[in-house]
Amino acid sequence: MKADRLAGAEHTLFGGYGPFVALVALILAMALLAPTIAPERDITTRPRATPPAAAGDRPSSGVGGER
Repeated sequence: MKADRLAGAEHTLFGGYGPFVALVALILAMALLAPTIAPERDITTRPRATPPAAAGDRPSSGVGGER
């Protein structure tokens, strides 16, 4: 047995690359399962019913000034 190699690493499933394979699998799972674009929401607004105003009419507060 050589002193420069760890004993038992060559007999494992991924040959010592298990943590790297797990990291790659985790990144792939996150990329495939996590949504990257938020779901669209349709927002509709109804226009407020305002009474028709004549040209030049301004609302007054009733305090001072012209009415």
